[in-house]
Amino acid sequence: MIPTNLKTLYDIKNLENKKVLLRVDYNVPLEGNIVKDDTRIVESLATIKYLLNHNCKISMISHLGRPDGKRDEKYSLKPVYNRFLEILKKEKINVSTKFYDEIENNQDDVQIKFYENTRFYYGDEICDENFSQTLFKLGEIFVNDAFSLIHREHASNYGVAMLMPTYCGFLIEKELRAFQKLENPVKPYIAIMGGAKISDKLKIIKNLIEKVDYILIGGAMAFTFLKAYGLNVGKSPVEEDMIKECEFLLATKKIILPIDFVGQEKFEDIKGKNFDCKNFPDNYLGLDIGKKSIDLFKEFIKSAHTIFWNGPMGVFEFENYNKATLKIAKMIAKNKMCHSVVGGGDSVYAINKLKLEKGFSWISTGGGASLKLVSGSNLKVLDTFNKDVKE
Repeated sequence: MIPTNLKTLYDIKNLENKKVLLRVDYNVPLEGNIVKDDTRIVESLATIKYLLNHNCKISMISHLGRPDGKRDEKYSLKPVYNRFLEILKKEKINVSTKFYDEIENNQDDVQIKFYENTRFYYGDEICDENFSQTLFKLGEIFVNDAFSLIHREHASNYGVAMLMPTYCGFLIEKELRAFQKLENPVKPYIAIMGGAKISDKLKIIKNLIEKVDYILIGGAMAFTFLKAYGLNVGKSPVEEDMIKECEFLLATKKIILPIDFVGQEKFEDIKGKNFDCKNFPDNYLGLDIGKKSIDLFKEFIKSAHTIFWNGPMGVFEFENYNKATLKIAKMIAKNKMCHSVVGGGDSVYAINKLKLEKGFSWISTGGGASLKLVSGSNLKVLDTFNKDVKE
């Protein structure tokens, strides 16, 4: 359950001049030494500004990639730090900052201390007590604003939270508020699920089926449902061991499947043809849901008051087979009366590509974390934000 009684920045007593350990998620895509997407950095600014306005001294920690507990310059946060400085300058935030190659307590009189990758230390991912103690020495209070890591119990987001007063930053607060509305949704509530495998999202779908009016299924996972429904799917991928699960879900009458696909004989980015699911060519594989399916899904989308969307409707990386995903994004953006939440991945990329961000209630910064929330999993990191849990 998502705590409704969150410990936020506004609950910190006597914040003025405090030493704050701030966990952010700057695990951003790099191309060489260039940050290709700085969304997560920008989203963290509200929390940073608030702390600076209270004259706090901030020690910032983050991870980047998977260096497996070893120092690897390929995963250094130095390029991210440089982009961070550029953004501070652009936002006219004039503070003294310093980058540290090692995580250690120091007495330098700067306002922001930006530390190297926490995953250079083996103790982070295993939530080692000694590494948690090292981080504990960096501040008087802990502010966690790394939403995309709330489903991981690491030293830098959970272990240290067990040692000191902990609060959620503004980004995590906004994320959790958006997902709280999915727990008690305004009806009609629909979920739109895409992607490759039903096995990857089975727990999520099972949890959603109890709350939604309908789940619209797209992407390659639709073929296992169609096979369970008794239809031929040609050469399209099917998870045979998931057919019984799909039969159970279909029996709820809440699963809405595509009625046509666009595809071809090979898994290539070349123009295909549209065909009905009842007449699936034996030598073809579906690569995107078709025109009739898009029109069918549109009827559900335009009448919904709550929408959760995760996953593409087709092979999104292929220009010839991203059309349905882009059209779904436009449909949701046009529904001004719904609370729409998007959970990471290609769905977010489609929205950004079309510049439709303002048409959505919330676009999550954490794909895996958002799916864990929706699946109803017990996430221990959330307990650290609950006012009802004693520190």
